[in-house]
Amino acid sequence: MPEYNFARSPIVASRDVFFEHKHGVHKLTYENDGGEAGVHMPSQSWFPLLAGFGFLIIGFGMPMMAMGMPHAGWMVIAGLGVMFMGIWLWALEGPGGYMLKTPSDPHGAAAQAKAESSAY
Repeated sequence: MPEYNFARSPIVASRDVFFEHKHGVHKLTYENDGGEAGVHMPSQSWFPLLAGFGFLIIGFGMPMMAMGMPHAGWMVIAGLGVMFMGIWLWALEGPGGYMLKTPSDPHGAAAQAKAESSAY
């Protein structure tokens, strides 16, 4: 059975929310009540590419080091430095991004028009 994340995140204020909701002690509240939720899209970044380039340098340096090529160890160390620098800068970049609005009615006019056009 696939996992299901809540459509809206419930706000949990006590230890046994199910019991309280079942017996009417408190009304269950949710985050983002009244507003449309969206999907957070991250901003574009070059730092994962930099980290991947570091992995590439390491990938070329390790076999060279195993074959006994001189100074191949320095190539691996340089690759590790580039990789860690890319990961570190990526972590410090911050959240950024934007919210992608989801349609309030996923089976509305656009979905119906698509179904009609594919029928022909």
